[in-house]
Amino acid sequence: MKKTTSHNKPRTDGINPADIARVRAEMLAAGISHSAWGRENGFTRQQVSDVLTGRRLCLRGAGHAVAVALGLKVGRIVKVRNFKPVHKHQGAAA
Repeated sequence: MKKTTSHNKPRTDGINPADIARVRAEMLAAGISHSAWGRENGFTRQQVSDVLTGRRLCLRGAGHAVAVALGLKVGRIVKVRNFKPVHKHQGAAA
């Protein structure tokens, strides 16, 4: 029986692994470390590394914010206390 690892699981966050590889290569070519990029953008080295190595799914929280900031996924970064749903509740019909 084959063991399932994070390397062979399909991603459920819509991020293309090729895009992750592209961002990693661009950072390497520019000489930018995960630590430096994280510091400048308000994230820890671990958060950035976890996204760029596939250890973190980017569905919510810091993983989502890192992925959006790196351009890996479309989304918005909202402080929890400032979150307001966009849709309006449709009351029950009378």
